[in-house]
Parts: sequence; C-alpha cells; structure tokens
Amino acid sequence: MTVTQRFLAPVLRLLVILGVLLFLARGVDAAQVAELASALPVSSLLAAFALCLINILMGAFRWRAMMTAFGALRRPSFLDLFRATLATHFYNTFLPSGLGGDVVRSVVLRDAFAAPTTGLVSVVVERFIGLLALSLVAGLGFFLSPSLAPVEAYRPYLIVPVLLGVVALFALGLTGRVRTYLSSLLLVSQPVVLAQALGISVVGHGINIALYVLLCVGLGLDLDPMALCLVVPIALLATAIPLSVVGVGPREVVLVTLLGALGVATPSALVVTLGFSLVNVTVALLGGLLVLVQPSLLRYQ
Repeated sequence: MTVTQRFLAPVLRLLVILGVLLFLARGVDAAQVAELASALPVSSLLAAFALCLINILMGAFRWRAMMTAFGALRRPSFLDLFRATLATHFYNTFLPSGLGGDVVRSVVLRDAFAAPTTGLVSVVVERFIGLLALSLVAGLGFFLSPSLAPVEAYRPYLIVPVLLGVVALFALGLTGRVRTYLSSLLLVSQPVVLAQALGISVVGHGINIALYVLLCVGLGLDLDPMALCLVVPIALLATAIPLSVVGVGPREVVLVTLLGALGVATPSALVVTLGFSLVNVTVALLGGLLVLVQPSLLRYQ
C-alpha cells in the first residue's frame, strides 16, 4: 500500500461517516433526538449490554463447535475462547467491513489443526453459516410478520424457491458421495457439528433482534418483533460494506430507512440505532482492553 493510499483510506472513511451523519440528521430536530435519548431508560441500555455479552458467549460456543467440526488438535478452555471472541469482536467493530476479527481468528487458528489452511477454511465456513442463519431469520420475519402485509400478494411465489432449496440441501445431505467430497474439500471431520453451529448462529441473531426490541420498548415504540426479524438482518448485512467507522455507517442508514418504512419517526429510529451502536462499541472496547492487557490472548496455545 502506497503512502497516498494509506492517507486516502481513513480520509475516505471519515468523509463517508460524516455523509452518513448528515444524511441521518437531515430535517431532524436535534433537540428532539436529545430528548428521546435522555428518555431511554438506563435499564434498557444495561439489559442491551448484557444481551450483547451473551451474544459474545454464543460466538464462543460457535467457535468451539467449529473447532470440533474441523478436528482441532486441542481446544482452548471455554473461558479462553470467550475472551478471544470478545477480543476479535473489537477488530470486527473497529476495522472496515466487519471482517477484521475473522482475519485475526484465521491467524490464531493456523497452528490449531493438522493442515495449516484448515483454520482459514473453518473461519470462512463459519462466516457462511452465519450468513445462512441470518437468511433464515430474515425469511422467518418476511413470511410471518403481519406488519409486512403489502407483500402478501407475492409471498407464495417466494415459497417455491425456498422449498426447492430445502429439498436440494436435504438431497445433498442424503448423498453419501457428496458428503464424503464435502468433508474432504472442507477438511471437516465431524460434519454434523456444523448443524450445531448453524443453530447457535440462529440463536445469536435472535439475541441481536431481542436487543433492538429492548431499545424500542424502552422508547415506547410499538413494533412487531417479527418485522425486526427482517429489518435487523438486512441492516447487519450492510456492515459488510467497508466504509464504516467504529461500526457506524451503512447499517445506520439502512436501519433508519427501514424503521421509517414501518412507521417509526426518524428521531426515534436514530435513537434506537445509535443506542445499539453505543452498546456494541462499549462491548468491543472491552475486547480491545483485553488485547492490551493480555496480548497472548490471540495466540493459540
């Protein structure tokens, strides 16, 4: 990377975040936003903070399951995995695209398996499983939310490809030759454990949605939780755009826009999304503090 590129990258991200803030603040009464933010109970923020930590715990469970599935030579203690997951959450939050923690984990795991590349493959597969879980949660919200009644007319057309996809996956699962090929390709020693990782991911995304529900309830918003099952996954996918700063950026634009489509006023939507960002960044900073205090935490032992 040239000196110019090193200079332009942070400047570009700063300009993007300023653009995002200006976009979100257009036509919004700052005093009203401040009043709503002050009305948000501290108990709601503390409960959201607790849920965020529980989600880190679920991430540690998923990481442990992935190590089992790929035949790790030795697994660290669960406490070490929890602390390492918290540390990688710091990198996911403060580095663009939300993939920084994945890169760190692939480096951490390079000596955990017999084959040097297995750690990287396990991280990529885990990311894919997370996206699959996110799609399942979004599909659940899309099909079951009464708040999304206008799409009722074309829902039946979407059921067909979903059913075909489920049938195809089931057929692949029953084909011994395909299972053998995938196991050798992905270096999976216990493919069944991947299903456990998928279940853990679904629970984790459910916790994220519960976090948003808590913030909405704290503001007195009457929102259908099933609608949030669709809105939140779409917003989380936006974090893959490598233009966010400390996790703030495209996700906030998407959330405010989609919550507005559900009838939430922009000031309230802003408080909800910035409340989530506050909780997320606070937990991430705990991970960063762990890295400073115990650098060996991200070293496979």
